[in-house]
Amino acid sequence: MSNILLETGNGEFEIVEFLINGARYGINVLKIKEIIRINEVSPIPGSPNDIVGRAVVRNNMVSTIDLKKVLNKKSTDITDGALGLLCELNQTTVVFLIEEVAGIRRVKWSELDNTHALDNDSLVVGSVLLDEKIIMLLDFESILLSLNPKNNFYNEKYRDMCDNSEEKKHIRSKMDLILADDSRVVRELLKNALEGAGYTNLRFFNDGAQVYQYLVDVKENYGDNFKQQVNLLISDIEMPILDGYSLTKKIKDDKILNTLPVILFSSLITEDLQRKGESVGADAQISKPDIKQLISIVDNLIGIR
Repeated sequence: MSNILLETGNGEFEIVEFLINGARYGINVLKIKEIIRINEVSPIPGSPNDIVGRAVVRNNMVSTIDLKKVLNKKSTDITDGALGLLCELNQTTVVFLIEEVAGIRRVKWSELDNTHALDNDSLVVGSVLLDEKIIMLLDFESILLSLNPKNNFYNEKYRDMCDNSEEKKHIRSKMDLILADDSRVVRELLKNALEGAGYTNLRFFNDGAQVYQYLVDVKENYGDNFKQQVNLLISDIEMPILDGYSLTKKIKDDKILNTLPVILFSSLITEDLQRKGESVGADAQISKPDIKQLISIVDNLIGIR
């Protein structure tokens, strides 16, 4: 692993730049296990058209998604060995077919433009201009979940697994939570899960900068009593403008806001990154898609027993 993401508060990350139909896209290097060639895929009857089928990778069967078809409604020719990104997202291993890898780029979160968030149907969470070329970062989690809604990390079974007694719901309904995630689909899933548990006072943000400005405004108006307006933050790590690590560090370095509980909820919770989350003061770190654990930890951090 590159040490770049292990440096506390550097506000940078690395992406693999790749091409599809001449357009340039990017994915965080930490999401990629390997860049491979796919020579054969077994179709799955009844699966969405963008899912090519199942490929054998290192003696394991892995779902294969054609990004060319997802983005441009055209299919990739795999007869001569298609190029694929072997990724692990939300505890799911999947191959995304691409056309060409252009290299690895170092990017500052502050350089990302997130105006795509204004389009609810966009599959792009941010764009960056490098060498006069636009590189778009795709919302891979949303792509994966939209192709297979049954695979989403919140469904009815989690309602039964959590303590959703009327007493608990009543207490939760009095709490104010703020959430930061640049993925529209993830925001919707979190909303469904938390509201199902009784947390109905939710405020969502697309990036860490929006969250921090909101907290600064609350602090200016309420001072030490800021928890009258916000009781806990749930934040993704990968976000435009201000990432989850930098956001957490800013909060924990603030003499007033440092008592605000912060949960990092991300698909990037590895052993090394766990240590980085601890170094910036995160109160808890949860790997997607563990919604049951998320609700339990939220309860504990705000004193619901």
